[in-house]
Amino acid sequence: MLVRYNKNQKKVAMGLMSFHKNKRLKEYENLLKSVDWYEEHDQWKLYFWVPNDDSDKIQGIVGGELKDDEFIVYDLALNPSMRGEGYGFAILDDLQNEYPQLTLTGTRITKEFIERWKQASNH
Repeated sequence: MLVRYNKNQKKVAMGLMSFHKNKRLKEYENLLKSVDWYEEHDQWKLYFWVPNDDSDKIQGIVGGELKDDEFIVYDLALNPSMRGEGYGFAILDDLQNEYPQLTLTGTRITKEFIERWKQASNH
């Protein structure tokens, strides 16, 4: 389940984004700038992800830009203890359900994962 990010959760967002494949997000200043960007721009959306197992524990984060007829996924990260269980695809499923009229696309870093999700789920 996706839960919209709000400003009082900045540290949680930064912690999850530090698990991102993008190596520049390993540095505090870059993490802070990235989260601030989502706060400052209306077309940029950031969501936490909570598994549908009656847990209220945030395990992932996804964010990107609404642009024309697509949602460009810039940030996608999952708690390392949750990897390899299909939860990354579940995050994208939930995001597609949030924006059914949009096509999910990726960046240089997220594109390959999104393409695997599309092939696996026929999106």
